[in-house]
Amino acid sequence: MPGHLHAVPSRQSLLNQYGNAREEARCLSLETLHATIYSMGADMTITQSDIRIPDLVASVAESNGGLAPRRSTSDQDSSVDLSVTDEVRTILWSAQLSSLRRFNWQPYWEDDSAASDKALQIENSLPLENVAEHSWKVADMAMFLYHLVPNLNRSYCIELAILHDKLELITGDYSPIDDNATGQTTHAFNDDRAMAKKANEHGALERYLRLLPVPVREYQRHIIEDAIDIRSEEAKFVNALDKLSALAYIVAKKDRGLRGEHLQFTKEYSRKAVLECPQLLPHHALLISMLKQLENSSLVATGGSN
Repeated sequence: MPGHLHAVPSRQSLLNQYGNAREEARCLSLETLHATIYSMGADMTITQSDIRIPDLVASVAESNGGLAPRRSTSDQDSSVDLSVTDEVRTILWSAQLSSLRRFNWQPYWEDDSAASDKALQIENSLPLENVAEHSWKVADMAMFLYHLVPNLNRSYCIELAILHDKLELITGDYSPIDDNATGQTTHAFNDDRAMAKKANEHGALERYLRLLPVPVREYQRHIIEDAIDIRSEEAKFVNALDKLSALAYIVAKKDRGLRGEHLQFTKEYSRKAVLECPQLLPHHALLISMLKQLENSSLVATGGSN
């Protein structure tokens, strides 16, 4: 039985308060955005002793959490009428596609399937996310959330999402979190490290392009350079989705709770999604609320405290 949720600000009231323009959002202090997100999260109290992600989303959706439905601003999608909770539920539901294994227990794949089953038993949870499935998730989100930001090119958003981490074939996956969970020694919150990461990616881009057929090199150069430098409105939107997708994965993966310092870093780092795209602020607030509930359930289970 889903628990009770206190009402939270509607999407429209948030957008009215902060404005639809990114420039207006940038004029706000980080403290103002920070306080708003966490005041929303604190109000979204779910009284459940055994918290699971599907239950969290279902309980929010059942009461609608005070989040008003929204109409698409796109003529092509004028029939769309979804609440924020529906959109977050779709994000988490769609992500389950990465758990569906190809060739599983098909003829001639029995030994491989048995080994895969054993690996899943050892992990006892969602497998660690790989870069390809993350990129697909960002592209999937772009397909059904692009209309939240006026005048975006949907096809270009999808291309950016597919290619935004392709260079990690060369550079590897950069960790935003450091040993003390502050991000002050990584690209997350260290400007020098962020600049070095960008320079390394530009160097990797030249190596990557040499591997491509000549006719497509300049086409992909334009897309990947935009993903690195985040110049276009589409790149800013996809960069925001990138952070939101990572947050959604943590919500699903850490269903037994996560340590306080990890939660704090996750809140701070994913806040970039709100700064780049205020239209996603309600989605971010809802996911942060779920993480907070998972932290509380973990503390109850272990007898710990903040």
